[in-house]
Amino acid sequence: MAAQQSLASEAKGLRTQLASAQAENEHLGSEIKRMGSEIKSLKNVQTEVKTLQAKLAATRAQSESAVASKAPSSSANSKAANKIEDNQSWKMKEDLYCDLTGLMIHSVKRVEGEDVFDCIQTGKNGSKLILDMTRSLMLMSIQLYDSISL
Repeated sequence: MAAQQSLASEAKGLRTQLASAQAENEHLGSEIKRMGSEIKSLKNVQTEVKTLQAKLAATRAQSESAVASKAPSSSANSKAANKIEDNQSWKMKEDLYCDLTGLMIHSVKRVEGEDVFDCIQTGKNGSKLILDMTRSLMLMSIQLYDSISL
């Protein structure tokens, strides 16, 4: 009798283990299905990326061939191309100066023998100060700004 009770309790324990294993199996099955659909969507995205990269490469090649076909044939054209590169270089330097100092120079005018700069000074907190100043005043303000920043 005692043996039957121990076997019955062991069978009951095994049934609960079986039920929990079946529940875990169902959960893992649903996870597998979800991950399978995610893999399919990732493959679709990868295919789309490859397609877009191919289109981009084709567009770049087409634009490079168009630029090459319009290559300057004379020294005047090459001088114009060099001037464009110089202007781009100056623009990059100006942007770097603006980023480092927070001083954006919008225009320069010559008034009564002095250069007048139309500027916007941005602060660390995003505040803006609109300035009209001459060259000497600008140099003094930059020196003052440098001495305060140190």
